[in-house]
Amino acid sequence: MSEARLTFAALLLAAVSQPALAQSQPAMEGGKSNSATSNEIETIVVTAQRRSENLQNVPIAVSVITAASLQQTSSMQLIDINILVPSINLHNSAGYLVTSLRGVGSTAKGPGVENPIALYVDGVYYPGAGNSLLSFNNIDQIEVLRGPQGTLFGRNATGGLIQIKTRTPGGPLTGDFNVSYGNYNTVSGQAYVGGELAKGIAADIALTYTHQGNGWGTNLFNGRDVYKIDHDVGIRSKWVFGASDRTRFTVIGDYAEREDSMTALYLLPGTISSLAPAAGGAPVDPKPGIAPYNINTDAQPFTRNWSGGVSARWDQEIGDLKLMNLSAWRKGHVSPTLEFDGTSVPGAFVTPNASIETFTHEIQLSSGDQGRLKWTAGGFYINSVAKFDPFHLLSARLTREINVVAKATTQSVAGYGQASYEFGPGTTLTLGGRYTWERRRTTDTLQTVANALTGAILVSSVGPDRMISYSKFTFRGSLDHRLSDQVMAYASVNRGFKSGGFNVNQLGTPAYLPETLDAYEAGLKMDLLDRRLRFNLAGFYYNYTNLQVQRIISGATIVINAGVAKIYGVEGELTAKVTDKLTLTGNISLLNPKYTAFEGCLRTSPTGGPTTIGSCTDNTFQLAARTSFNMAANYRVPLGRGTLDLNANLYYNGGFFTQPDNAIRQGNYALVGASARYKFDNGLMMGVFGRNLTNKPVITNQATSPEGNQMFYNDAPRTYGVSLGYSF
Repeated sequence: MSEARLTFAALLLAAVSQPALAQSQPAMEGGKSNSATSNEIETIVVTAQRRSENLQNVPIAVSVITAASLQQTSSMQLIDINILVPSINLHNSAGYLVTSLRGVGSTAKGPGVENPIALYVDGVYYPGAGNSLLSFNNIDQIEVLRGPQGTLFGRNATGGLIQIKTRTPGGPLTGDFNVSYGNYNTVSGQAYVGGELAKGIAADIALTYTHQGNGWGTNLFNGRDVYKIDHDVGIRSKWVFGASDRTRFTVIGDYAEREDSMTALYLLPGTISSLAPAAGGAPVDPKPGIAPYNINTDAQPFTRNWSGGVSARWDQEIGDLKLMNLSAWRKGHVSPTLEFDGTSVPGAFVTPNASIETFTHEIQLSSGDQGRLKWTAGGFYINSVAKFDPFHLLSARLTREINVVAKATTQSVAGYGQASYEFGPGTTLTLGGRYTWERRRTTDTLQTVANALTGAILVSSVGPDRMISYSKFTFRGSLDHRLSDQVMAYASVNRGFKSGGFNVNQLGTPAYLPETLDAYEAGLKMDLLDRRLRFNLAGFYYNYTNLQVQRIISGATIVINAGVAKIYGVEGELTAKVTDKLTLTGNISLLNPKYTAFEGCLRTSPTGGPTTIGSCTDNTFQLAARTSFNMAANYRVPLGRGTLDLNANLYYNGGFFTQPDNAIRQGNYALVGASARYKFDNGLMMGVFGRNLTNKPVITNQATSPEGNQMFYNDAPRTYGVSLGYSF
């Protein structure tokens, strides 16, 4: 990393030494600069500090993905943003969203288990990782806040958060329609219509649909397709009521459903399956260098995932103050069927049927945007009920059946506040704090072990009701100074906190403890060359204690606490407006995530065999790439009776380990994508797109069974297609 640091240092020195511009930052209007020309980079407005601000004035490392960026890269799902954000790694793990950001993340899943990278959609917190594999239909902007956000966003934003903002209807009626057809007989469609219905009332509706006719592979055991999306459907509607210029009510409803066979586990070639030794662990696709999308298992993989909810928000201006009330109810269910021996010999499979129902309420009062002092204060409440109904495991050559029914409840309340004061020309001090109290409880736990052939109950155990409470104070302090009209420097210290809980699927296991992350960060934000070049840089150091990691016992994923970890790294993001037609973007992440004390780690070998409990001290975090970067070029030019939009992008990942024992590693890889769209002046659009054009195989998830089987499934192969759209 030393050469990279020297390079960054040189860039910093060059940037800081740039002379100050005569004019100040342009005013913002509608999310863009109202004085920007076609040669300037547009001003981006974010709400990283719970108020609308220019991205370049916010002392937080924030990556922003616009709707245009999603179109240019042909991104269809939340997990596709990997190629756009430095140091992030998103995966589908048996229907659950698994996230790693700057090395902070967890592959653990199940009732009551929340992600350390919080997800918000239109201000609503989504605690269920099993209901977070969102497909896009009306995205306005995605903000990825890197680093702990425990003050303004709460207990489970240890490593950062993802904020998704959907379009808000208003003004004349508008519409966007798009259909596409790709290889594997994949048909997708999106539709959006919104606008003002009457004075003071605006509404929209957004629809998305995907069906994949052919899978990426085949289950050789039964001849059925695998890695196939049977259907992915979503509907979302937003209603805005403006009682006056100072009062606004917003009501949102949504529902999404997905059925697929993406969790097509296969046994790592060369691994011996102790659950089915007769199979010998023989690979089903021996072609070297080709991802084995074909499997050969007696259990057909299948995952059903649905979620929905409603939210109501009240925004009120009271003099110079702004009041916000937001209530939301959500419910979801995820039910994967997972083969656990990877062979056609009857061995084991598990179906963890999990559901979650959540109510949240937040109230917030903030100052106006003028003056030297700006502040925000609020309170947050969550009540969540998560269940296994049931967790089902068939094992021991399909002769033993285990069922677990359990419920985990979470109640949490928090109060927070943050204030920023400009005490000198261009110098602002920000201080904030949050106090969180939380109670976790597990009840109604029943485990039965039966003879699967006769149905006779062998063991029936009732787990005792258990309860535990946690409280934590998290804080933020930052100092930023505008070195010139072009350059802002900042330094911050933050604490993040992720609550503990119970492993409801394993009777008798102790509660896992909360994890805490203390972060120290410094950065620069620069708009140079008359705002034709934007370069943002951040360096950080994390001290991470009691971090929660995954372990698999008897087919069930549980959470345990590792000891201590250290993470440090640097990130850079670049946008260059080369001409009014050509824009270049790029980002880079250099990361060093390491467990400095981790005993009690599940260890195995790449060839399988019995697992052992040992030390993972000095190992690298799972899913964390030490080096990653992307580059993209977008060329947009008027042509004939419309506009031609060309995009090419490259994403490089230096490779990552899939588990803390570092036994299995995804090697370095590069993904290449491209798209071309022509939009006529009358609103008609035609396009072509391609993703992973070099057909590079990439592991999307890996699990080690207690017997030592190494199980994998993969990300998408080469996909491409054509699209047709219309907007008005």
